[in-house]
Amino acid sequence: MKLVRNILFIAAAASAAIPVAANAANSCQEVKHDHKVIGTMLGAAAGAFLGSAIAAHGHKGDGALVGAAGGAVAGNLMSRSKAPCEPQPQPVAYAEPMPAPMSTAVWRDRYGRTCSWREESYYEDDGTAVRRSVERCEP
Repeated sequence: MKLVRNILFIAAAASAAIPVAANAANSCQEVKHDHKVIGTMLGAAAGAFLGSAIAAHGHKGDGALVGAAGGAVAGNLMSRSKAPCEPQPQPVAYAEPMPAPMSTAVWRDRYGRTCSWREESYYEDDGTAVRRSVERCEP
């Protein structure tokens, strides 16, 4: 009976720790793997309990081991997902270099600041480079 209690304790501790690790997973394949591990651990715990309950007197430990092995296989098979993983969107690669700002004429505004028109460049969300003319005034 002590063996059964130890097996159940180990299975419960492992199944309690696995969801914490599953939250750190970031890809579909990792999540699928974590689900299989959880299913295997829960199947082993349930199998050990049932195997011990069904086994004859004096053979409870043997029944728990056989039940744990069978439950682990059954839990792993039942927790497998047949849903395909969706491809992750690829980050946008910026192929064209960012143009350098260009300055043209320089003048003073009515506040005495030095001003000029400049070409400002930036990237849109889809990765296209955009240029626009802006007035820049510096004290």
